[in-house]
Amino acid sequence: MNGGFSTAAVLNCAGQGLVPAGMTFEPVFVFADDSDPESVMRGMMCLRRVSESLNVVIGPHSDSGVVSGLQLGKMFDMSNFLSAVTSSAVDNSDADTGFPMVARVGNRYSDMAKGQLQFLKEFGVEKFALIAFGEEEFHRSVTTGMREGADEYGMQRVIAEFLFPGSSASTMQSALKRIIASRVKIIVLMIDVNHFARDRSLLAHANALGMFDGDYAWFGHIWPIFASELLGSKSQGAFMSLTGRLEQSDYQLSLNECLANMPDSEQFYNLTVDPAAIGADSIIYDTVMAGLRFLAEKTVRNITQLTGEAFRNITAGISFDGITGTVEFNEHFERPYPGLKFFNMRQVAPNVIAPIPVALMMSGEFNLLAAKTTFVYQNGASELAVDYDMDCSVANAYDLSVSDCTPSRTVLNIRKVGDAEKYCPVLEPYEISCDHAELTAVGGAIALNAIGVLVTLVCMVTLTVNWRHPMVMSGQREWLLCMCCGAMICQIGFPLGTLGELTRSKCLLSLFSMSTGALLILGSLIVKLVRLRRVMMSRTFRKRKVGNLGMGANVGLLVAANMVVLLIGENMSASRTRVDHVELFTDHGDAVTHEICARDSDWAEMAATALVGLMAVYSCSLANEVRHLSSALSEGVFVFIAVYNATLTTAVVFLFTSVTHDTTLIATVNSAGLLLGCTGTVILLLFKRLYLIMTMPKDTNWKAFITVTSGG
Repeated sequence: MNGGFSTAAVLNCAGQGLVPAGMTFEPVFVFADDSDPESVMRGMMCLRRVSESLNVVIGPHSDSGVVSGLQLGKMFDMSNFLSAVTSSAVDNSDADTGFPMVARVGNRYSDMAKGQLQFLKEFGVEKFALIAFGEEEFHRSVTTGMREGADEYGMQRVIAEFLFPGSSASTMQSALKRIIASRVKIIVLMIDVNHFARDRSLLAHANALGMFDGDYAWFGHIWPIFASELLGSKSQGAFMSLTGRLEQSDYQLSLNECLANMPDSEQFYNLTVDPAAIGADSIIYDTVMAGLRFLAEKTVRNITQLTGEAFRNITAGISFDGITGTVEFNEHFERPYPGLKFFNMRQVAPNVIAPIPVALMMSGEFNLLAAKTTFVYQNGASELAVDYDMDCSVANAYDLSVSDCTPSRTVLNIRKVGDAEKYCPVLEPYEISCDHAELTAVGGAIALNAIGVLVTLVCMVTLTVNWRHPMVMSGQREWLLCMCCGAMICQIGFPLGTLGELTRSKCLLSLFSMSTGALLILGSLIVKLVRLRRVMMSRTFRKRKVGNLGMGANVGLLVAANMVVLLIGENMSASRTRVDHVELFTDHGDAVTHEICARDSDWAEMAATALVGLMAVYSCSLANEVRHLSSALSEGVFVFIAVYNATLTTAVVFLFTSVTHDTTLIATVNSAGLLLGCTGTVILLLFKRLYLIMTMPKDTNWKAFITVTSGG
């Protein structure tokens, strides 16, 4: 214990007339080593050997070895007044199992831990991290108070790290890194000051890890001077520091009290005290005062044999205003209220950071000094940072709700019950397209399809009406009609298979209609291209007859082979078409369910697509050969344009629709592609012929008009 404060207490007792006449105090000082638990017990035995009548002990003053020392004192009927002993193991509520002649002037660490949480509750904190720095008994006391406080105040200790004196740098750093990873921003630092005064490296490691540069807030049982010495300006607002029993004093008060009552002859006690220890020594001062009052009353009552009952009776009458507040004891020999004071690190002058008292707890209630002082938080902020930096990603913190198509879908991200409701923002609903082309939303696509079907139908009717006209006959009318049929199949079958909510029948309709229609169009174009190439290669440049039967058989075989492959695929379980639901991510990161036409194996669809692709490549090659065949009625240029138009349009549509999930946009683009590819091909090959039929004079000599180079 600090001899100077103890001597000051003795002198004050004499000065206040508390020492009975003729009574002389002869204090015996025993200095125990905090790092050696057995030193307390040896000190108690030493006191016993000095005098068997010496049975009032002021101390011990730390948790190290206190239980074994008090057990010895209990054996020899020694009474103890404890100051900074905070262990919950020192329990005298039961005369048989406890310590019936021990009174405590200081606080239990369990009470201080619970008080710390009560203080945090005033700031709306619900989650915190705990760092406990001390011996095992200290950890038990802190854990008890934290558990009681968390249960009573509805708080959650997200993570706890228990460090011992002498912990290595890597151990401290690992503990701090785990706290950082936990995303908790409020740190409760409970410290056994007796040890922390010798090793303050924990704060240095926290500083190195940036825990005083961000939005962390530290609430700790730590003499605030530690922070200002080590962190300097970084300690501004960094700590709300709890100290025990400093209800009516600041740091200098207890020292001034001692100096005011210290005669010059007593200066050898060396009162150049570490400011970080003054708070603890204030408690020692009042503890000595309480013990001396007890001893004086014992002497007045002429009590020679001290018993538990006598100790209780005398202690119950002790009540005085100490420098740490009112000192009195309840039936368990504890001071009846926590009496905790809180400090906030403030800038009091340029480059000077000091602890300023900001709150006081008496009898379990806070007297917040908010009206007199403004709290300062980490980095000088005016508000406390959020206590928990939650992962507020939509996948982690929100429940997804997607409405039905009306025609678009509304996506709602609803915060999950619990932490997300407090820590995560409310997200605004947003609209996404339907997972199928809703009929009420694809008016533009339907209009484009209707135009294409109408134009193709007009061409087919005109072609049929003029079936025997020389201009129609010279253009291989069968293949012109076949091409119109292919265009009609694509423009009717594919939209019917994709518009509206998907079914397996629709999936099959779009697959069969597109592949069949494309083969009919490309087959017709290839027949015409082959015929043109043969005409162009003729040396006599005369009409070369090309049989339709053989060419028609080839095209028919290709169409039939395509149908067979698709039918085989549909009769195999692995490649059978079905409507499936998959999750696709929106621009907001939500995984929203979409319905699609799916197969476990796509070999049949890929085979059909490959066949169409090969025919498209072949037709492009032929078209390239005949593109220079020119004449007033030559089809070479028109066929060339038609082939490349259909191929390029299909490629562009495929690429565009593969990068978007907007079904309304996809339906519109597909319809535009069908109009350009299918209807465009029909117009390129039929329009000029039909136009001439309708505009040329009726007495035109068509046979003379039509030449070999016309493609006829």
